[in-house]
Amino acid sequence: MKHISLFFILMITMCFHSNAQLPIIPKPNKILYKEGKFTYAKGFDVKIIRGDYVTQALQRNFVEFAKSKKIPIVSFSSTTITLNLLKEKSDSTLMDAYTMQITPTSIAITSSSNAGLFYGIQNLVQIINSDSTKTIACADITDEPIFAYRGFHLDVAHTYISTTVIKQYIDVMAKLKLNKFQWQLADEKNCAIAFQPNTDTIASQNRYSLDEIKDVVKYAGERFITVIPEINFAAITTANDSNFINTNETLGKIIALFPSKQIHLSNSKFIPQSIRSYLANQSIAVLVRDIAPTNNEIYQAYNSKKNGIAIAKNGSDVILSPRDYCSLDFQQDWDDEKKAFYMSYLPLDKAYSFNPLSKISDLNVRKHIIGSQACAPTQYIKDETELEYMVFPRLIALAECMWTAASNKKFKDFEARLKKQKNYFYKEKEIIFDLVHINPNKAKKKNK
Repeated sequence: MKHISLFFILMITMCFHSNAQLPIIPKPNKILYKEGKFTYAKGFDVKIIRGDYVTQALQRNFVEFAKSKKIPIVSFSSTTITLNLLKEKSDSTLMDAYTMQITPTSIAITSSSNAGLFYGIQNLVQIINSDSTKTIACADITDEPIFAYRGFHLDVAHTYISTTVIKQYIDVMAKLKLNKFQWQLADEKNCAIAFQPNTDTIASQNRYSLDEIKDVVKYAGERFITVIPEINFAAITTANDSNFINTNETLGKIIALFPSKQIHLSNSKFIPQSIRSYLANQSIAVLVRDIAPTNNEIYQAYNSKKNGIAIAKNGSDVILSPRDYCSLDFQQDWDDEKKAFYMSYLPLDKAYSFNPLSKISDLNVRKHIIGSQACAPTQYIKDETELEYMVFPRLIALAECMWTAASNKKFKDFEARLKKQKNYFYKEKEIIFDLVHINPNKAKKKNK
């Protein structure tokens, strides 16, 4: 009987933890659930144990969110939420690491960086957003991403996207703890940057003024997101510019807009050494896609993960974003149109199954895989509405692949958390949840 009693106690405990699952995306890498609940029906106080002016801004923003949810902010309350910016660095090599301790009377978020505090706050915002009981399960969270580089690429060279919408995507990136926004501003023929002074005609020309670009960069930076411009040099090189004097001058203007000191050179068959030398002399970190890197350039593997692994073996840093898993212009519903011969069916569950580090056991190779990236080319995307349809919810799945270790991921668990957060990341489209994870054979049978 004793064994039977212990069995029932275990089952009850398991059911309690199952019901208490915190619906956080991306899923933290280590969660230890505990007895008890943090109750905030009567409100809470939000305090800084240690911090700076950025920490104070994080505090203010969270307080504004709480008030928008009609949660009372009670000074000197015994129920508190605290932010603590550690003076000493954590044991983690990543500045994005944080801890979050939830007890019946307090929630403590601690990190050695404001970025880490920001990510802990994102957890809390998601929990409160999906909660209707004014209670949060007690737990200890110790979390850090598997990658330092967690990116989203958006092509505005082929299809113009307004800065208002771009900021909305940046907001989603922040919620998902993505930290690199690769902004494709020039394709083979066109550059979307208007170098002349701001005029009323710029928007009608589907170009961005310098002030608009600076505003987007600032907006992203406030959310701990680095903006990396992607430029195809062919769009800014003139036929009579054999010495690349004008090209270098234009590159200089572009670089001045982006304090991150990083630039992505679009995949062209040949990048002149003069451009590479110029950027090196300017201490600009260069990313290239599917082109053999030179010196300290970073290689983005888009066409082939295998090539990326080979480059990593040679000692270059690599961003893995194989298009079969990461290209959001691929059809995600069985009935969607396949718009180019190289595209393949990419439903939500396949995107979620992406494991950048799979089959890479060599630690020397792994250390050169610095991250991954979701990609939104727009050659075949006609407008902002279609872009939203193509990006969501797969961007959410890929964000978890960039943060959470594969051993901590299960699709059914992810789908349950996603449904709880369905109105938080974007305007839900029911058809996506109904169909995107159906496998091809079931989809064929369904359509007969």
